[in-house]
Amino acid sequence: MKKVLQHISMRLLLPVLLVFGLGEIHAQEILFNTQLSSKTVQAGARFKVTFNLQNTKGRIIPPNFSDFQIIFGPSSSQSYNYINGKSSSSQSVAYILVAPNPGTFTIGAAKAETNQGLLETDPVEITVTKAAAKPNNNAQANSGNNAGSSGQA
Repeated sequence: MKKVLQHISMRLLLPVLLVFGLGEIHAQEILFNTQLSSKTVQAGARFKVTFNLQNTKGRIIPPNFSDFQIIFGPSSSQSYNYINGKSSSSQSVAYILVAPNPGTFTIGAAKAETNQGLLETDPVEITVTKAAAKPNNNAQANSGNNAGSSGQA
């Protein structure tokens, strides 16, 4: 009877060990980062900031955007992939911002509340340059009129 119980125990234990053992082999690294569409923008120009959380689920908490105007957002997306026995997941939150004034600004750390605890991104810097001078449309219109009238006698 003892041998039968050992045999049944091993038959039940082996699949459990395989499942948990393989799960650790295929576990992906958890990443949380910030991406900017550009590290340098002109004052008044739009840019995108995206917070990416990979290989875990969580609630992304954005930093304070006090130096910027939020034009659009938050916009969120999620994906899950299972390819050749390896799984990966990602979720992101994006904002479209405008920096109204020139200077160098820091976008603070975003936070993510996950089952692994609280994660934080690194702060990122963005340089905002002066807006390009707009061409004077009146000067162009006048120069066009003068050129057209010079052919008349």
